Amino acid sequence: MPASQNKFLKLKESVILTTVIEPVIVALDKYFEAANCPARVTSGLRLAEDQLRIIRGYIASKGLSTKSNSTGNPFMPGNPDGVRCSIRALL
Repeated sequence: MPASQNKFLKLKESVILTTVIEPVIVALDKYFEAANCPARVTSGLRLAEDQLRIIRGYIASKGLSTKSNSTGNPFMPGNPDGVRCSIRALL
Protein backbone atom coordinates (compact mmCIF):
# COMPACT_ATOMS: atom_id res chain seq x y z
CA MET A 1 0.00 0.00 0.00
CA PRO A 2 1.40 3.45 -0.84
CA ALA A 3 1.80 6.08 1.88
CA SER A 4 -0.80 8.22 0.09
CA GLN A 5 -3.40 5.73 1.40
CA ASN A 6 -2.41 6.08 5.08
CA LYS A 7 -5.33 6.77 7.41
CA PHE A 8 -3.59 8.56 10.30
CA LEU A 9 -0.07 9.45 9.21
CA LYS A 10 -0.96 11.56 6.18
CA LEU A 11 1.43 13.24 3.77
CA LYS A 12 1.63 16.95 3.12
CA GLU A 13 1.04 17.39 -0.62
CA SER A 14 4.56 18.69 -1.31
CA VAL A 15 6.41 15.81 0.41
CA ILE A 16 8.66 13.79 -1.88
CA LEU A 17 9.15 10.21 -0.71
CA THR A 18 11.96 7.84 -1.58
CA THR A 19 11.94 4.06 -1.71
CA VAL A 20 13.60 4.12 1.72
CA ILE A 21 11.24 6.62 3.37
CA GLU A 22 7.87 5.42 2.05
CA PRO A 23 7.77 1.94 3.63
CA VAL A 24 8.66 3.48 6.99
CA ILE A 25 5.82 6.00 6.73
CA VAL A 26 3.44 3.18 5.76
CA ALA A 27 4.60 0.99 8.66
CA LEU A 28 4.22 3.81 11.20
CA ASP A 29 0.60 4.52 10.22
CA LYS A 30 -0.76 1.62 12.31
CA TYR A 31 0.85 3.02 15.47
CA PHE A 32 -0.71 6.43 14.93
CA GLU A 33 -4.04 4.71 14.27
CA ALA A 34 -3.75 2.61 17.45
CA ALA A 35 -3.13 5.79 19.44
CA ASN A 36 -5.97 7.55 17.61
CA CYS A 37 -3.45 10.26 16.81
CA PRO A 38 -3.73 11.83 13.36
CA ALA A 39 -0.45 13.35 12.17
CA ARG A 40 1.08 14.84 9.06
CA VAL A 41 4.43 14.09 7.44
CA THR A 42 5.79 17.48 6.39
CA SER A 43 9.23 16.54 5.13
CA GLY A 44 10.78 13.84 3.00
CA LEU A 45 13.44 14.10 0.33
CA ARG A 46 14.89 17.60 0.14
CA LEU A 47 16.60 19.06 -2.87
CA ALA A 48 19.95 20.76 -2.20
CA GLU A 49 18.39 24.23 -2.55
CA ASP A 50 15.67 23.40 -0.01
CA GLN A 51 18.18 22.05 2.49
CA LEU A 52 20.38 25.14 2.08
CA ARG A 53 17.35 27.41 2.68
CA ILE A 54 16.55 25.54 5.90
CA ILE A 55 20.16 25.68 7.11
CA ARG A 56 20.42 29.41 6.37
CA GLY A 57 17.17 30.05 8.23
CA TYR A 58 18.44 28.11 11.24
CA ILE A 59 21.75 30.00 11.23
CA ALA A 60 19.93 33.34 11.05
CA SER A 61 17.57 32.29 13.88
CA LYS A 62 20.64 31.86 16.10
CA GLY A 63 21.78 35.41 15.35
CA LEU A 64 24.65 34.34 13.11
CA SER A 65 25.43 35.66 9.66
CA THR A 66 24.57 33.58 6.62
CA LYS A 67 27.41 35.29 4.75
CA SER A 68 30.47 33.12 4.34
CA ASN A 69 34.06 33.22 3.24
CA SER A 70 35.44 31.32 0.27
CA THR A 71 35.34 28.05 2.22
CA GLY A 72 31.64 28.45 3.00
CA ASN A 73 32.03 28.95 6.76
CA PRO A 74 29.51 31.25 8.46
CA PHE A 75 30.89 34.10 10.54
CA MET A 76 29.79 35.75 13.76
CA PRO A 77 28.09 39.04 12.94
CA GLY A 78 30.36 42.07 13.25
CA ASN A 79 33.51 40.02 13.70
CA PRO A 80 36.27 41.99 11.94
CA ASP A 81 38.75 39.13 12.17
CA GLY A 82 36.53 36.73 10.27
CA VAL A 83 36.85 34.08 12.94
CA ARG A 84 34.70 31.11 12.10
CA CYS A 85 31.81 30.38 14.39
CA SER A 86 31.72 27.01 16.03
CA ILE A 87 29.09 24.53 14.89
CA ARG A 88 28.26 24.30 18.59
CA ALA A 89 26.89 27.84 18.36
CA LEU A 90 24.21 26.48 16.07
CA LEU A 91 23.07 23.77 18.48
